[in-house]
Amino acid sequence: METTPDERTLPRYDRTLTAAGVRKVWSESLSDAGTHGQHLLITRYRKPAAVLVQLSWYRRAKEAITAPQPRHVASEEARDTTARQLTDISEHDVHVVITVGAHQVAALVPVGWHTEAQRTLESDSADAADAEPDSSAAE
Repeated sequence: METTPDERTLPRYDRTLTAAGVRKVWSESLSDAGTHGQHLLITRYRKPAAVLVQLSWYRRAKEAITAPQPRHVASEEARDTTARQLTDISEHDVHVVITVGAHQVAALVPVGWHTEAQRTLESDSADAADAEPDSSAAE
């Protein structure tokens, strides 16, 4: 049986954390996403609420699909107001860019937007690979 786009499973995430758990390991989570490029699914009340992603991935995704202007929040504030941030993200499609000092390091985005962006970026990569000339044919 063929699945429709709405029936597809969510993309694989590098790690899943609860809202309370992400607060406990906030610095590690920012490092995993911001420095190591991991996509961290954050759940609230056992439901997917947001995805923490590297800022460079977020910028590429914003170029590929429409996104609202993000809210810029300092790391400490984002950690201390996790519940409110996750409510805004999951219920109102808010995007949050997290800053540490003067540097933007990661973004919290809605799960649905992340899924659509992931599929679009993968599709664009596949299309670009198909468009490359076959180097073996030129020999």
